[in-house]
Parts: sequence; structure tokens; C-alpha cells
Amino acid sequence: MNKYGMIFHHLGLAVTHPDKAINFLRGLGYRVGDRLYDEHQNVYLIYCEHASMPDVELIYRAESPGPLDNILRNFSEVVYHICYTCSDLQSTLDKIRQENRLITVSAPNPAPLFNNLKVSFYKVAGYGLIEILEDKKQPFDKE
Repeated sequence: MNKYGMIFHHLGLAVTHPDKAINFLRGLGYRVGDRLYDEHQNVYLIYCEHASMPDVELIYRAESPGPLDNILRNFSEVVYHICYTCSDLQSTLDKIRQENRLITVSAPNPAPLFNNLKVSFYKVAGYGLIEILEDKKQPFDKE
């Protein structure tokens, strides 16, 4: 049963050396997409897909200071978020808030990596950082 109306989408891997991560992912059989700059997040992104393993979004720093500075301060690579999709963001957030403390880290913004669907980030107490990709066409378990 999925009471939040979310479906797993990908893991967010922050890296300081994207070429090393790309080589490893290719060795695992991932299809590595093109590099894209996201002006709303001030980061570079590369989406990596696999037929039988979870998708991985590689995220690395742009030239100017940005959100990864603190995340990569002590590590050269770290999985720092889990992304889920939902069809109704407000309903999903309301359901999460019924049981969990939820802090908005980043309000919804268009995501060029996902055809400008809106993405937002939240800190869920006891769980960590999640990204939510709102796709109104996305089916989900309503129970």
C-alpha cells in the first residue's frame, strides 16, 4: 500500500569527478545521457538509465557556488537524495505531513532534465532528503 501516492524514480548521486562516475556506470551497463545545466539549481546533471537497475542522476557543481558545496565538502561522491514521482503534489505533501515533519528545501521549479515538469526538494524527518517530480499523468496507488 502506498498512502503517499509516490513512485520511486531515481537516486541522486552528487560527484566531484563526473567522468569517474560515468565510467563506472557504463561498466555496469548504464546508458548515460547528455550533460545538462539546470539554472534553477545551478548544477550540471546527467541522467543514467539501466534496464534492470535503479536510474541514477549524476549531479555536479557548476562554476559558481551552489547547493552541492556543503554536500560535497566532506565527500567526493555521495547519494544524497531519492526522487519519487507523484501526480498531485499538494495531496502527497499533506499525506506525508500527517505522520512526518516535513521541511521544504526547494519549492517547485521547472526541471529541464524532465521536460520542465516541476521538481521540489523536502527534508523528511527520520528519512532524509527527497526530490518530488510532479507528473500529473503519472499513475499511482491511491490506497
